[in-house]
Amino acid sequence: MHIPAHAKLELLSDIQLGRALVHHQYMLELPAGYFQHPDTADASQAVTVVAKATLKIKGLVYLLADIIRPATLLQDNLAELHVPIRSSNTPRTKHPHTICIHLNAVFAHPQTLADIGISKQAHLTHLAALHTAWQNTRTATIEHRVQLAVTQQTINRIEQQAQTPSAFFRQVLPVHPPMPHTLPFQDAARNKVWRAIVSDSKVDANLLASIDLLQPDPAHRGAAMASHFRPFWLTAQQEEWDGMWKRNCFKVWKQSDLAADDRVFTSRYVYKLKRDAISGKVSRFKARLMVQGFKMQQDVEYNNTFSPTLGSTANRTIISIATAEDLELHSVDFTQAFIQADHLPEGVNG
Repeated sequence: MHIPAHAKLELLSDIQLGRALVHHQYMLELPAGYFQHPDTADASQAVTVVAKATLKIKGLVYLLADIIRPATLLQDNLAELHVPIRSSNTPRTKHPHTICIHLNAVFAHPQTLADIGISKQAHLTHLAALHTAWQNTRTATIEHRVQLAVTQQTINRIEQQAQTPSAFFRQVLPVHPPMPHTLPFQDAARNKVWRAIVSDSKVDANLLASIDLLQPDPAHRGAAMASHFRPFWLTAQQEEWDGMWKRNCFKVWKQSDLAADDRVFTSRYVYKLKRDAISGKVSRFKARLMVQGFKMQQDVEYNNTFSPTLGSTANRTIISIATAEDLELHSVDFTQAFIQADHLPEGVNG
């Protein structure tokens, strides 16, 4: 339904005003505050929009407009804006950034559609300006996207050339990946295995080595198996498993041998990286099989807990006495020492 230019704005409903703006493809230059960037939440940028449609949501009417300036928003695929026609008592529309408030501010309280520039001649002028704006914006956007496409093609071509050397070089001189000057291990054999693992990676080996030098202890088996240290963790797990069987830590039970009230507790591996104190390079992989004791009940499955580990105070005391008396200190590292504590002869140092 066509609404005449002399129609009173105060008599038009929100949906009628919105349809009139859409019919004439009305262009609005909205100041700062109307548009908020979804990524940066910046609302200080003014935008030029063209009315495209009206939306009615929960009884409230919104003007759906296309953003035509600045061109940078179109390049970022930000091309639409929803603006309420009038303010109301809802949190979303109870603010000064509405279509009616903007028109009152720009045209000093207009009375009719003609007062805001809606007429046949103004409509033709708007169409011409809109055509020019669209052409300029479209040209800038196309140029920007062409530049991005050309840049991406150049990057792909360079990467493809780096991955597939020419036939001449493949025949005359075998191509080997550069030897990284940073390696994560002190042991040469482990470094050789690590280089074989990362040889297929597109990431620079020195960067991977630096990352592995800073890698924390895996929190669980999934993290251990997902790292470049996977074969070393598997070896550590196997050593722990074989050692516990060798030292009679396990006994095979049949499910039929268990009583009805017997509880079976699960276990998991705990992983620890031992590093050199100076270089930070990995010197040892430790994987310990632990019963998940947090599921046990005190005085039911266990009575006391005890860890036969030397405290820092006692350790410093021994070092101080040895230094004062000019004595020699010897340290011994036992594999799986906790499960062998009962087998050490009385008086053995360690």
